Amino acid sequence: MTEIHLNIKNIASMLALSTLLFYSCSKKELDTATDGEKISLSISVEGITEEEPATPADRSMSVSPRTANGETIVEQRTTQWGDIGIDITAAEGRDRSFGGQQPTTSFEKVKQKMISRQQAVAAINPLAANIPMDAGIKYWFILYNKSSQKYEYSKQITSLLKSTFDIVKNQEYEWYAFSYNDGANITAPDLNTMRIQTRTDKPFLYATGTFKATAAGNTNIPITFAHQLQQVNINLDTRGLFGNINNATLKAKFTADSYIKTRAFNLNTGILTGTQTNATVTDLTFTAIEDDSQRQMHAIYYTSDFTQKSYTVQASNITVTFPNGNTENVTISPRQETFTFTLGGKGRVHHAKLALWRSIPRKSVLHFEGNENYSYSASNPNKASGAFLRSATNFGTNSKYMKVNQFTHEVTNSLRGKIAEKLANPANYPDIVIAGITFSALTDDFDALYKYLSRGGVVFLMVSQDNNGGAQNFFRKVFGHNGISATPESAANGGTVYKLEEVDSDVLAWPFADARGQYWGKDTNPTLMIGGLTSADLDKIVVYSRSSANVNKPYPVNSVSMFRHKTLNLFFVGDTGFLGNELRNGIYTNQVYHPFATNSSDFPIPRTNYGSAAARNSPEYPTVAGSWSAYNSAIFGNIFSLIISQAHYIPLDKSP
Repeated sequence: MTEIHLNIKNIASMLALSTLLFYSCSKKELDTATDGEKISLSISVEGITEEEPATPADRSMSVSPRTANGETIVEQRTTQWGDIGIDITAAEGRDRSFGGQQPTTSFEKVKQKMISRQQAVAAINPLAANIPMDAGIKYWFILYNKSSQKYEYSKQITSLLKSTFDIVKNQEYEWYAFSYNDGANITAPDLNTMRIQTRTDKPFLYATGTFKATAAGNTNIPITFAHQLQQVNINLDTRGLFGNINNATLKAKFTADSYIKTRAFNLNTGILTGTQTNATVTDLTFTAIEDDSQRQMHAIYYTSDFTQKSYTVQASNITVTFPNGNTENVTISPRQETFTFTLGGKGRVHHAKLALWRSIPRKSVLHFEGNENYSYSASNPNKASGAFLRSATNFGTNSKYMKVNQFTHEVTNSLRGKIAEKLANPANYPDIVIAGITFSALTDDFDALYKYLSRGGVVFLMVSQDNNGGAQNFFRKVFGHNGISATPESAANGGTVYKLEEVDSDVLAWPFADARGQYWGKDTNPTLMIGGLTSADLDKIVVYSRSSANVNKPYPVNSVSMFRHKTLNLFFVGDTGFLGNELRNGIYTNQVYHPFATNSSDFPIPRTNYGSAAARNSPEYPTVAGSWSAYNSAIFGNIFSLIISQAHYIPLDKSP
């Protein structure tokens, strides 16, 4: 811990922590200490908030389209060449990042309640509680004794670590605090000048206040930080191409070296002062937005120039590797785009996003249907899952979510022998299979499905039970050994829920909703668990869910209820009724039936008020019935978008 003692007589040391809001001690407390007596001072960081309320301009734009995180979209346009296009978006709002990474901004108009991440909630609701500082963030605290006119204490503090030190009763103090919003050590400020030069690669948070300790005991100062710079965030997203960005060869730049500026900040007055200096930022430095994604990159800068509201970005090399292994520079030639914003100022953020996408030709879908009345395989256009899949708003050439020239559909039931019959001739293979398989399917059916899969076919597979052993044999082929088991975890009563892992941001979190950490719900079937998985097997798949949250029943060790294979084009969930809803749209009233839900526009929404009461000793006991929201529809939309890309990029062998 770095610190400077400037008046040992009046200082002890040891403290720090974090919570929020400026606080002045109450003079109504019982005064039991005498003047000049030492009493204890503690510091806590309440968090970060807007320094000023929303401006009239902010309020006047409240009817404008907003991102899922609450920023106002000020400009949107699209340019296209061939089957590749770019959505160009400028959005602006308040910078509410506080510790950790700036949240990803979704540049779509909000159509449903998205995942409530802390920063996103604050962005949508300016009256929400202040955002707390993350553990491990460093900030610098300075204490000035107005009575003695001395800086008595200057110390680096780490958030969430408690510190206390002595002060003198009935003397007036001023305090100053600043942070770069990260865990790096801070260089001690020069107390003679009390000036700090702002940086372009880090934010600058500041807070100040005064107090007079008039009572014995502990005096607390809760600190509320505020952003002092304007953030410029250039966002590059290739999820619509389903291709990974090669960051080593990525070349993009500002066309002018005067966009980003630095300036001195006066800690005494709390204002920027002196001459603006060009930071000469031209070539942009990008970093990954998500730890597990090479498809979302951003370049973030901070400027002291609040008059700058327009930025021109030129991209000359965006090299992307597609699922088939091919690599391409998707810029074709240097592309130059200008982003213009309306409002500037400290604590504001300008988001400039380039989202690249590919329009995928029409694909054929073969539905193996277990129950058409409930649309278990999204086969019925008059039921929720079937209508969702056929909506051009969701899946269409002009869709904001998945650009594809829709589908041709063929429907057959999944009763014994039907799958083997339909997949008997490779020349007639469909591009995509959605299979809601009932217990009566035969081993031959699963063998035909595996042959299709091994030839490059794409399968969305839902199976609840395995009375004939065909499913177990199928998964033994998928993983290449006979240690694999296929065992039901729960009985046929509905309402079992499963928590999703925080994984696979490119798939589980896009394009319809971020389902990471949420739940999916089982319909009125058992849940087939795939068990006996070795560490090598687990390396071959992305595990989305394991055991249930509300059912206490033994299940095989190393078993999973939902996964996707990394090399075979296979997604599996152990519930035939995963897509079930007999309604055209909306939410079914019973708490344990039909976990798939859409709104009146056929757009996926959480299936609220779902789930049976948690059994004793289950992970989420004693949660009552109907306490969960099932994200089945968003999961299906996200996974099916990936499946479409696999059908487009991965060759399907139709040879005899």
